[in-house]
Amino acid sequence: MFLLLLNAWADVPLPNFPNCFSETPEECPSDLRERWYLLDYVPEHAQESVRPEELELGSGNRLLGAWRRTSGSFDVLLGIMDSGIKWSKEDVTNKWFLNIGELPLPQNAEGDTAQTYDLNGDGVVNLEDYENDPRVAVDAGPNGDDEEIDVNDLIYTFSDGVDDDENGFVDDVSGWDFFERDNDAYHTFDEGYGTHGDGVARSAAAEGNNGGGIGVCPNCAILPLRVGDTFVTDGARAAEAIAYGVQMNAASITMAIGSLGTSAGLERAVELAYEQGTLLVGAAGDENSYHHNFPAVLNNVVFVHSVSHNTGDDDGQVYSYFNTWNCNNFGSRMDLVAAEGACATGAVAQTVGAIGMLQSAALDNDTELSAGEVYQILIQSATDVNLTEEERAQAKAYPSNEGWDPFYGYGRLDVGAAVERVYLGEIPPGLSVDYPEWFQTFDADQVDVIPILAEVNGRESIESWSVEYAFGNNPQDWIELESGTGSEIVTELSIDDIPLTKIREADVSEDIVERLNRVYEASVTLKVTAQDATGQQAVMRKTFFVHHDSGIKAGFPKRLEGSGEASPIFYDVDGNGAQELVVCDGNGAVHAYEPLGEELNGFPVYTDLKADVAPSPAFDVDPLRDTLLASPAAGDIDGDGDGEIVALGFDGGVYAWHHDGSVVSGFPQYSIGRTPEELTAETTFDQGFIGSPTLVDIDGDNTLEIVASGLDSRLYVFTHEGEYWGDYPIELCYPSECETNRARSINSPSVGDIDGDGDMDIVVGTNEAVINETSSVTYAIDALSAEYLEGWPLAVRGLVGEAVLLPLVGEGHPATPALADIDGDGDLEIASPVMLGMNRPIHHDGTEALPLSFVASDFPDDIGADVASLVQMASQPSWGDLNGDGVPEHVTPAVSALYLASLASRTWMDYQQPVGAWDGVTGEMLNGWPRQIEDITLLSGSAIADVSGDGKPEVIVGSAGYLVHAWDGEGREASGWPKITANWNLATVAVGDLDGDGYLDVAGTTREGWLFVWETQGRADQKIEWASLHHDAQNTGNYQHPIPLLAGPPDQPITEEGCCKKDSSEKSSFWLALPLMVVAFRRRKHVKQ
Repeated sequence: MFLLLLNAWADVPLPNFPNCFSETPEECPSDLRERWYLLDYVPEHAQESVRPEELELGSGNRLLGAWRRTSGSFDVLLGIMDSGIKWSKEDVTNKWFLNIGELPLPQNAEGDTAQTYDLNGDGVVNLEDYENDPRVAVDAGPNGDDEEIDVNDLIYTFSDGVDDDENGFVDDVSGWDFFERDNDAYHTFDEGYGTHGDGVARSAAAEGNNGGGIGVCPNCAILPLRVGDTFVTDGARAAEAIAYGVQMNAASITMAIGSLGTSAGLERAVELAYEQGTLLVGAAGDENSYHHNFPAVLNNVVFVHSVSHNTGDDDGQVYSYFNTWNCNNFGSRMDLVAAEGACATGAVAQTVGAIGMLQSAALDNDTELSAGEVYQILIQSATDVNLTEEERAQAKAYPSNEGWDPFYGYGRLDVGAAVERVYLGEIPPGLSVDYPEWFQTFDADQVDVIPILAEVNGRESIESWSVEYAFGNNPQDWIELESGTGSEIVTELSIDDIPLTKIREADVSEDIVERLNRVYEASVTLKVTAQDATGQQAVMRKTFFVHHDSGIKAGFPKRLEGSGEASPIFYDVDGNGAQELVVCDGNGAVHAYEPLGEELNGFPVYTDLKADVAPSPAFDVDPLRDTLLASPAAGDIDGDGDGEIVALGFDGGVYAWHHDGSVVSGFPQYSIGRTPEELTAETTFDQGFIGSPTLVDIDGDNTLEIVASGLDSRLYVFTHEGEYWGDYPIELCYPSECETNRARSINSPSVGDIDGDGDMDIVVGTNEAVINETSSVTYAIDALSAEYLEGWPLAVRGLVGEAVLLPLVGEGHPATPALADIDGDGDLEIASPVMLGMNRPIHHDGTEALPLSFVASDFPDDIGADVASLVQMASQPSWGDLNGDGVPEHVTPAVSALYLASLASRTWMDYQQPVGAWDGVTGEMLNGWPRQIEDITLLSGSAIADVSGDGKPEVIVGSAGYLVHAWDGEGREASGWPKITANWNLATVAVGDLDGDGYLDVAGTTREGWLFVWETQGRADQKIEWASLHHDAQNTGNYQHPIPLLAGPPDQPITEEGCCKKDSSEKSSFWLALPLMVVAFRRRKHVKQ
């Protein structure tokens, strides 16, 4: 499948290097220049200082042995799915794939048309064949080099508006831009992270011997796939790019990205890639933790991060080249590490280049490799990372052991050994474990057995397989479950064979490894191995979780159709006096759940289909829709007494549905977006919405307006009929920098009368970094006039220019302001934290309202986290009266300063992540606070309500680190908490009463697509301080906005066990699904491993 529309078995432009050894550097590519991460020996400057074992292992990914065999083949295509590329980058200018189905035959300088596309006869069809074509001017393309010809010139010369090759992409001469929706994958935004894709392309496949750099596969062709102006994008674009890359026969595709919103279409695109032989490689993430980066965490993706030397200097006295860069993630999903001078991005590029080399070697051997075979070759040929305790202490490296471990996976990439296996014909079978899902959570009281489904496919018959299991983080003691023969593996694990553990809160002194061990106590890891008739073996692992929670509501957890980044809300949709649970998911579905998990009549409802998506088998069953990342809003927008649900889409859709699921007249509407001319090197715009809609009656007519802040940097207000209200939309831009510095807004507008004049005001932030990138911007707008309040917008100081850490979601002002009247004067104070700031709440005139301290020396002695200071990052603030004095406390998750420092380190640095709660009167940290939370709380916040039944509210907050906590005003965890999802809890939980029993329920969704609902002992007939992400179902972000008081329980004593617990002897009929799973599994036998 990897033979492109070129002459098969083409001669490559760069030869192999059969005499390239450490002793003969002159026989190696001239660009090598002892780049330590490519070598199979240790650079001379470190040979005296490095630990002795590494003298043989080398400092890098051992490319020399591979290049002695092959330099790759232009017939092997590598997809670079990223932020776009620069067409004129010297060492990749001639590497861009040309789709001859959209190009005429080249001409020579005299205008004579060649007989083949390989005009110069070098065996490769690339830019050089058109370099003298008189039809192509060097300045034809606006996004290239005006001095020399580049592929951009070909695109603009030969694009004729006709899909000549009939693949669904008009004039796709060289890849596609899924961000700007055209055939030019140029990175419009070329500062900082905008050039991310260039680096990935060069590391993977830069040509050699040209005086620049050299990629791992210097002869492989490159297919640019632009999915954003940064390496953070949405899952629908990633799905399109993967499907296109598969269609174009890419051997591998880089996924050095993070995507928001996982749809069924994205999951199917990933499956399709594996089936068709395109092995995807994903970045583990860059945040020095164990949370799951998407789409890398999806099944059968190679999950990688980088390793480096233990010094900050490439030329220093290195002791070890096996240290994990702290700008990498780790954990049970790890497959491989790769030596690189960058974070996980670099490891992705190195690994994709290695896959190109493997497929090139296969072509030399008159064969091709399946995705499963390539994966097995990579992990089996890797260099094991195994330092002794003494060596680890000297290197200050994370722990390692023989074989697989959570910090290094199966080891460091060894391209030479992998390529040699292909030439020797040592091809292992492919192996896929298809069920359970990665990190799926099973409640031991709901299931009897856990089905296990796997499939082995090899070139020879499968003589044996075995399934083993073990417990906890980095297990070493394996228990055999079953063994057999043949390609299909169907078995089950009894719940009775799994010891149950109690989920614990952290000790104040907990380090990173102790955190992993604690959180993974409830985990089970499968290890499936297989062997074919020639003795070639395959191995695959998968981790899931088993525990028992007596508080989980019957019918939950429930699998959503897509991911659950959007925070849920409780609202009485149908007006019958009982609340429904309203949930949006990454598949574009809006759900309204009733007590047993069934949907309200008319639901789910769906967003519009994504426009101009080319046909693909990936989307035949599950077409791509407008992704829902924002929390929904609910209220009676038309004033007729019935409730409506409003949602905003990432593609710009503004949706509204009645209580019966019918579409509200006038909807959907769409954001305006920006023209191509407005997308410049200085601006970062997009089309739709990440922030939630806010419902508020601006004009007092008893209908609710819809307020939304767009990725196009506009503030919108719509009427209940879908029309623009008043003078909206308005531009959001800092007045002195409107012409030079524009950015998105991912905020949800907060509304309230902040200045006490009787009219509603809108408070919102943007991603702008102004005043030499020292400050971000908070806007306060008089809602009626659409004009800025006097003295606004405000420039708020923080390290907001460090967007390279978390572009899109961590730029400028990612947190939505939270409003409250904390001084009782009738107007509202504003908590408005910016990225990497220490910002105190302010009055409406911009003066300080509450003197918070962020430094540990000011904290009480009795705290739950060992942190020197708290730094606001990209988490949502909230307000709630925790100490019963009638004044709400300020609550926000944060990060520690030590954590931020750790990201740049190449040595083990322990840190903890804090959640702070400050007294609303004094600004002092409450006794028992800050608390320690397991991982980052990106874009999420806290709900505040009584879940313990003592009449006092708890702060209910989850993180990317699997757990959801509930702490009271003194920092004590409520009985039965924390809860475990084993997923990334990006969504803020919601509090309400789903079943009408008079006790509160807590609902949370996860990025992996699961909906959890837990029963609590908190009475529903008391004040809920902060019910959901933005306080209430209208998303006002305003503590003073009333939350309807719910009915309490029937008069009855509250037992020690609490209310409404389900009979723990009741078992789910989940096991009955096993035969259906087996049938589905057998239907997938066509899948090529």
